[in-house]
Amino acid sequence: MKRNTTTRKHFQWHWIAVMALAITLASCKHTESEVHTLPETTDIIGAVKPAGEPEGPAVSATIGPQGGTVVSADNRIQLDIPAGALTNETTIIVQPISNTNPAGKGIGYRLTPHGQQFAKPVKITVNYTEEDLLGTIPEALGIAYQDEKGVWQALSGVEMNAAAKKISVTTTHFSDWSFFETLEITPIRVTIGTKESVELKAVRYTKDEWLPSLLPAGGRTPIGENVPINTKSIKNWKLSGGGQLSPQGNTAKYIAPAQIPNPNPVTVSVSLTINNSQVLLFSRITILEEGITFRIDNGPWIHFDKDHTEYNSIGDQIEGQDPALGSIYVDWNTNDPGYYLWRRWIGFPMTIFEYVTPNNHFYTATFLDGPNDNEFDSPGFLSVDKVPNAENDFAIGSFVIEKSGENNGESQLGIHRIEGHFRVKR
Repeated sequence: MKRNTTTRKHFQWHWIAVMALAITLASCKHTESEVHTLPETTDIIGAVKPAGEPEGPAVSATIGPQGGTVVSADNRIQLDIPAGALTNETTIIVQPISNTNPAGKGIGYRLTPHGQQFAKPVKITVNYTEEDLLGTIPEALGIAYQDEKGVWQALSGVEMNAAAKKISVTTTHFSDWSFFETLEITPIRVTIGTKESVELKAVRYTKDEWLPSLLPAGGRTPIGENVPINTKSIKNWKLSGGGQLSPQGNTAKYIAPAQIPNPNPVTVSVSLTINNSQVLLFSRITILEEGITFRIDNGPWIHFDKDHTEYNSIGDQIEGQDPALGSIYVDWNTNDPGYYLWRRWIGFPMTIFEYVTPNNHFYTATFLDGPNDNEFDSPGFLSVDKVPNAENDFAIGSFVIEKSGENNGESQLGIHRIEGHFRVKR
């Protein structure tokens, strides 16, 4: 099968659970092994991580004693520097970087001059999306910086504006900064086949079950590799949908039914008690046939079946081509599973989506906007849960494109939302 190489421009989902203190947790392993409670630990050892690498264009501004504001190119992070924080004119730079925070979400940001000290606290605000809240709540979101030893430090006293979907902290120094969540099921979502299984693990990344916005300002705690949540905090597990669930302490094993269930995806939840508060955590499991399945603007599902899809191990990409449906192409340019943002920047790791209809309309992960029709990467994500390690193994994951530009090769015809899953054999 050949990829459609018609000339085109690259224009570049979701379900949000909002309950009082709700957080998603899941870790997937396709195995028939017996479910067992994971050993617990009382302390997190800060994980030493390398500095991130640049990803995408930097934004700079000259700020003086009068103060000012700097916003990243993707509008994700904003710096508010008050009057009197700086004594001289200073060039402030916001550079997107790869996120090495073990609990990080999305990309990180390098704020320079590195080590810059301010006479008054600078406010750092992160704008989050409904996708960031998939299975979690604002109280579990935080902002962290990487210290001189390479350890990410979570700050307490996060200011939360749930209505505007913003969280903020203040600082008197610059470093590498990251948006993160303290509790989760790894991965947040998973796609499996009928009769297959997944082991769910309730984990945390900070000491105890730390909720940044519910603690007073001025504190910090190191972020480490995830460890199991204390079983004393867990009340019960619950399955909503078809299949079987076998819980044990801080883990649970889900087995998919022999047929595609309805509803699909199914939801597994775990109820916790943290600081005398009830916390409900969710995992979302999609059961799929082999192939690539997606829809545009909540329309009918489009399915490229196993006979019309393939995984290309050389470029880490999945492809589908069917005369009745057109062609589809998803490329993440690495050998690893992970959570990727849509990126088209030449010279940086690129994450690309393209769907071409039989009548040659193109849908991509970029869009045009503004008086000059500037091209922007779409908000959204590509979540690669698994990459195939051998022949007949599967590439498994999901994707959301919040603003997919539709074009006919000459002009943009509209902007759409695309969501999908894939389970493609190597």
